[in-house]
Amino acid sequence: MLALFLALAGLAAAHPASVLNKRQSYVGIATFNDYSAQGNTNCGAKSGESGTYGAAASDVSPNISGGTCSGSMDLSECNGQSPVAGWTHPSCPTSNCGTCYTVTHTGSIGSSIGGVGNTVTVQIIDACASTSPSNYCKTDMPSTQRCGDSGTNQLDIDTSAYMALTGQAFGNGPTLNIAISPSCCPGDPGCSASTSSNAGSTSQTPATPASDPSPVSGGNVATDEKVAEKVAAPSKVQAVAPADDDSDPCPEL
Repeated sequence: MLALFLALAGLAAAHPASVLNKRQSYVGIATFNDYSAQGNTNCGAKSGESGTYGAAASDVSPNISGGTCSGSMDLSECNGQSPVAGWTHPSCPTSNCGTCYTVTHTGSIGSSIGGVGNTVTVQIIDACASTSPSNYCKTDMPSTQRCGDSGTNQLDIDTSAYMALTGQAFGNGPTLNIAISPSCCPGDPGCSASTSSNAGSTSQTPATPASDPSPVSGGNVATDEKVAEKVAAPSKVQAVAPADDDSDPCPEL
């Protein structure tokens, strides 16, 4: 046991940028948004780096939030299902800008659609604020699909990912149920790409696996996987303050 401990200590010393962590998979919902049509995003970029799709995490998600955004719901800022003219986007943390996740299509809400099992890699480029009138004004939409439910891990993914996940172009298709797994990003040290047989998508996985018999615990964990070496790398997205943001981060689907 002492020899094993010393070996692990030596590994940690040799790889100070790496941490051993469980690769958890969280139950979630995917909505879709055209980021190219926005004025700007919370992180500054309108797309993920090569090999990923841009996405925003709900600020009240239990497992994937980068922190809650400022402000509160004020229905006087709503004009029906839309915000009034001149509304201001709340200020949101940028701590999770550049974070990547592997997203797996596990089913659909309402009507059925193909592609179950397809995976893509997304990178956080924006925040989906529960306190944004572009979200909370949409009272005809369930709170779980407008970044308003604190028990739901919601990712608002770029519409270009819909084809890879379902085999159909984005349009009037259903909202998707997904599994969300923390992932390294393309270009991270030690990150290797594995090509999926589904829709030609690629998912990024740490290159060096390790074993750990301890179980995974935590809210909304869908599956327990083997322990893997997750490589910590600098954010790939420049974080900027969302001053006077006139964009609409609200899910289109």
